[in-house]
Amino acid sequence: MKVALLGLTTAALLAGCATEPFSYLDGRRYFRAEMNTHNASVVSVDGKHYVQNPVRIEPGRRMIVLQAPPVAGFRFGTERTMELDIEPCKRYYFAAVRKTALDQDWQPRIDYVEQIAGCDPLKK
Repeated sequence: MKVALLGLTTAALLAGCATEPFSYLDGRRYFRAEMNTHNASVVSVDGKHYVQNPVRIEPGRRMIVLQAPPVAGFRFGTERTMELDIEPCKRYYFAAVRKTALDQDWQPRIDYVEQIAGCDPLKK
């Protein structure tokens, strides 16, 4: 029984390695010490809405809609759209940058990009 379970687990792991290159969009900012930066939730990519974080997507040119958390006195945060050329096997962290802590207006920023371990961008 244990041998069969080990065989199935190994087969599943090897099947996962054979997939096409992918990327992640992460709404959690990478650098947390900087003043007036906040997480920026990934609302949609190319018109497809997401709830989970991070969002796994295929590489390529993408239209990304991000939402910052609301400031005091507002119920919802505002959304911003950015077009980005997503490279394979990368994890993109986003941040919402405000001029002041009470400013509802913000600008999206790529906070950090890292290589996804074990992902081969040349695999087709």
